[in-house]
Amino acid sequence: MNKNIVIIGGGISGLCLLYFLKKKYAGRGDIRFILFEKNAYLGGNIRTLSDHGALFECGPNGFLNNQPAMLDLIKELGITGEMISANLQAKKRFVLVKENLYLFPSNPAAFLKFKPMSLIEKLRVFFEPFVKKGGGSDETIHQFVRRRFGLAVVKYLADPMVSGIYGGNSEFLNIQSAFPKVYEMEQQFGSVIRGMMASRGSGVIKSGLHSFRGGMQCLIHALSTAGGDSIRVNEPVREVIPADRFYLVVTDKDKYTADELYITAPSFVAGRLLEKSNADLAQALMAIEYAPIAVVGLLFDKSAFLRVPEGFGYLIPSSENKKVLGVLAESNIFDGRAGSSQMMLRIMIGGVRNFECSQMSQEQLVELALRELNDRFGLVEGPLARFVCVYPRAIPQYEMQYPALKNRIKSALASFKRLHLLSNYLDGVSTNDCVKNAQVAASRSDV
Repeated sequence: MNKNIVIIGGGISGLCLLYFLKKKYAGRGDIRFILFEKNAYLGGNIRTLSDHGALFECGPNGFLNNQPAMLDLIKELGITGEMISANLQAKKRFVLVKENLYLFPSNPAAFLKFKPMSLIEKLRVFFEPFVKKGGGSDETIHQFVRRRFGLAVVKYLADPMVSGIYGGNSEFLNIQSAFPKVYEMEQQFGSVIRGMMASRGSGVIKSGLHSFRGGMQCLIHALSTAGGDSIRVNEPVREVIPADRFYLVVTDKDKYTADELYITAPSFVAGRLLEKSNADLAQALMAIEYAPIAVVGLLFDKSAFLRVPEGFGYLIPSSENKKVLGVLAESNIFDGRAGSSQMMLRIMIGGVRNFECSQMSQEQLVELALRELNDRFGLVEGPLARFVCVYPRAIPQYEMQYPALKNRIKSALASFKRLHLLSNYLDGVSTNDCVKNAQVAASRSDV
């Protein structure tokens, strides 16, 4: 008897899951795969656009080379030769404090030179190994970092980093959920610094940022090709109806049966699809908060700046009260993102500090981005090209209620047979996390 495995959602999680499932069941001619994507394109937020010979990333611009699942996937897809490493100058990262850019400290010597912090605030950090271990996981990132390193580290280092990764607020996010490795270092070694030193001495390879010559779209294209005719774009799923031995998946175009069903869409979409099936599960899914993000890409001639942007870019602490989260100098980070005489910059706007960004027009967002660049580098000419992507619900927030919500989701999900949830609102928001989690999910498939 033939069996159908259905995947709802064609983002990175869904595409990787389809790839790993097809690989697992390669010898099973009785299994049919179908992936539904509501949009005309695949990859979700991972999209690469081009204009004037420049490349603009709508979502993540790269990945770290510290996840075997990702590296193995790239090799199997045959795109290892397309991988590129971030340039050395990208190691220079900055933080904006009182309208001035300061080099983000990457080692003890640089930390001692970090001007926004006083000598006493710096010395406080070196006492971290002697700070008593916390008693539990019910701390925010702000509370955890302040307890271990002091308030200044939260304000100038942790806070902008949280904004850059999650678009979130360090006072709201749960330390164990958002940064599990940091939390585990304290639990295992009694100190984050001791944990970091132990990691360096354990032979762990230091990770580096990578991407592809043609942008992150290269990965999506390779996965799409591997998925072949199992993929249905422009076909939104309207409802999921559990039956005795299967699920009925209702789309805009037809009805399908699924012997095993995976929902890899965002939590609010999964909640809507399951609302009639299990109210508690749906409520827990829809209770997960998301941060809005607007991404503005601007291409310039280098002559347009009085001061040409250096390094990776800069992040902005929430204490600066700005709507911009940070600026990435894409053409400094990766070769081929712009011509040799050009600069491609990505301005990140919004996050939980500025929910209004999703209501702003493209013209308003570009104007805001230009003002920020002018304040920082001095603009004498306008951009050659501009790109704008707005995501009203972009990044899931692992807030203090998140662990309880996650437990509710897993508990309610146990009442369903062969129904699985997989997306970046569970177990990590990075591209690496999504690939690894898809591989694990496929390994557990049983039809």
